[in-house]
Amino acid sequence: MHFSTKEKFFLLILIIIGTIFSSPIIAEEAPPQVIQAAKDGLFPILQSIPVSSLPRLGLSYQELDQAQLGTGFQVYTIFPEDLFNYKKGTSVSDLISSIDMWFFPIIIKGESKALLRVVFLNGEWTAAGIGGSTLAKNMSGAISKLSTDGINKYIFVSIFPASSDFLIISMDTQEKILPLDSTLRTMKLEKKAILVDNLYEPSVILDGLNQVVKTNIEWAELNPAE
Repeated sequence: MHFSTKEKFFLLILIIIGTIFSSPIIAEEAPPQVIQAAKDGLFPILQSIPVSSLPRLGLSYQELDQAQLGTGFQVYTIFPEDLFNYKKGTSVSDLISSIDMWFFPIIIKGESKALLRVVFLNGEWTAAGIGGSTLAKNMSGAISKLSTDGINKYIFVSIFPASSDFLIISMDTQEKILPLDSTLRTMKLEKKAILVDNLYEPSVILDGLNQVVKTNIEWAELNPAE
């Protein structure tokens, strides 16, 4: 997911000091108030985007009135201290925490073009911005391929200090990880076909991201924003 420099720094600081409120994992659809916030905010936000900026988001002015919302998914994260204490064999589901953020795919002509971000701000849910055209396509392709293999349960996880996203896939008693493109870039992993046999053991991904997060946090502490 693409965030501006200010947003990345803000999220990083929140995670470092632990002020993003978390709650236990509950596999559920977006609450009605979250869906309503997405519906209310979609077109006002689309119409506020300068026409010159639309191509960067994978959008065109002529198609904006055709935009529809896809199924939203909540964002989970792993706090740095939990990632640092991770040991092979630990359930990834025990490490992750939900945050007050949902992504809704923006669908135009059947194609996922971008993501609408809905956050809990000042006591209410509100649509906060649009972005993530690459992530939108990445997620759409991954979910479509997984569903053809009979896998319909996943959890979206974003490790903000590493600018990395992945899906936790539960299969029977096993947990696997499907790294999305951002994680592949961060860890310099080869992109493979989305197949059950190509899913990663959690330790491979989490151990790699552990080192990335440590390095990035150390850099942020040594180079505080002015």
